[in-house]
Amino acid sequence: MSHPPIHLADDVAEALERMARARNADPDALANEALREWLDESTEIERKVEAAMTDVRAGHVIAHERVKQWVESWGSEREVPRPR
Repeated sequence: MSHPPIHLADDVAEALERMARARNADPDALANEALREWLDESTEIERKVEAAMTDVRAGHVIAHERVKQWVESWGSEREVPRPR
């Protein structure tokens, strides 16, 4: 599959070249690895956000005030149990 070239900012291209030389690696392979990791992380974040929004839409939420009371109780003699 043919892909259009990616145009990097000069400072990014220079940093990539430096890193490739330091690692004795191909700059294209490093860029591909970095993009793959970013895409994987972004996909996982989007999945988690969608799962959280599904919970919110279903009413599975904890009121801010309850969480605040719990956090403020940490380290006190009357620590509040974690809200559920």
